[in-house]
Amino acid sequence: MKTQEEEMISFMDELLEGVNLRLGSNQYPLVLFFVKDNETIMYQDTEKGYLWVNYNKIWFQISVKFKLDYDDTQELIRRYMVLRYNLRRVRPRYKSISSPYTTHLDSI
Repeated sequence: MKTQEEEMISFMDELLEGVNLRLGSNQYPLVLFFVKDNETIMYQDTEKGYLWVNYNKIWFQISVKFKLDYDDTQELIRRYMVLRYNLRRVRPRYKSISSPYTTHLDSI
């Protein structure tokens, strides 16, 4: 039987299945993009450490499924990023990702 931690990690694996990492562009050289189905679902400002997470596709799904508050959701995402991507200096935040970062894909 899986522990709750293992269930959470497995759920995040499912959410992020098929994600491709793309490092920056001319316009955003210090940004690591997490792209799934040609859509940016997360991006990390590698200079400041913020990991911007799509609210509807990732953050909300996690918080509702496991009944987590903001801090617990943030901590789960942080631990996941260390475990799966070895990103240790990550500070997850959520937003509706409809910023210029989502339009960069055409220029890569």
